[in-house]
Amino acid sequence: MHWNENEITLLYDCDQLRDRKTLTYAASMGFKVNKQDLRNGLVSASVFQMMLDNLQIHPKHLINRADPYYQSSLKGKSDQPYFWWNAIKRMPHLLIAPIAHHKGSTVICLSPTDVLKVRMAGNRVTT
Repeated sequence: MHWNENEITLLYDCDQLRDRKTLTYAASMGFKVNKQDLRNGLVSASVFQMMLDNLQIHPKHLINRADPYYQSSLKGKSDQPYFWWNAIKRMPHLLIAPIAHHKGSTVICLSPTDVLKVRMAGNRVTT
């Protein structure tokens, strides 16, 4: 997968209000938004993996551990990244927050306005 420099890629769950607000903020920034809605079933594992690589975290850290389903059925299960990717794909509400990517920077958007951080980080000039 190739990241487009002129767009923000947003991995989100359209059924979650915070995620929809994050999408609105992303769209208001003047960039095209590459919408990766977990509910549509077309999100590729490579997009997810590239975001994880940028964040340098295990996919289990993106799971809402307070969720009742996690507590009853997933807690203590596999440490394999593919297991957690499949859990998020099957149950998008388990994703702790939307994830935004722009110009090599990836941010977990715990608040809708956190999407602004990905733009600022993506626009930094490194010397």
